Amino acid sequence: MKEHRFIARRSKIIKQTSLIWLFVLVHITSNFMIVPKLILNDQYTALLLINLGLGMLSIPGVYLFFNYYRHSINKEFVLTYNTVRLIDHKTKEVIELLNNEIVTITLNNHIRSSKLPWIFNENFCLTDRNGKSIVITSWIMDISDLWTNTLSRRINNDNILKNELVFPVIKTHSVHILPP
Repeated sequence: MKEHRFIARRSKIIKQTSLIWLFVLVHITSNFMIVPKLILNDQYTALLLINLGLGMLSIPGVYLFFNYYRHSINKEFVLTYNTVRLIDHKTKEVIELLNNEIVTITLNNHIRSSKLPWIFNENFCLTDRNGKSIVITSWIMDISDLWTNTLSRRINNDNILKNELVFPVIKTHSVHILPP
């Protein structure tokens, strides 16, 4: 049986998180270069505002990075003609869904017009009739890769729910239980 396997690749992770780490680097650099001058001139308000402003961009970005890291590393998404599987190589857990039983696809992406550092991170969740779900991050596979793949023809794309979020974090216990 033919199957396609997808894993998080280092080049894709670097490409999607480079803006996050750029803001962290700017935050750290500004603390080494600007903060001593502000302290010498007794400009504590400016010091506070600079750290608050940069912290509001760098701290959520680092949190999102580790959130996606936990849901992507050591995981493999396997797509076959009849099933989709998420294999966790660390815990040896396998979640398998039948393609014809997938009832909702929830796409959680970033609001494109906001230009925040985590703009390239998104995820989608496949949920079947029994309430089992698989969350796939954009580090492993984009939603466009799913639709252009020849083995995903049996997945019904009529029930796509699109959530545009400022902060597309993956909730750990967000299993969608559907009524029978």
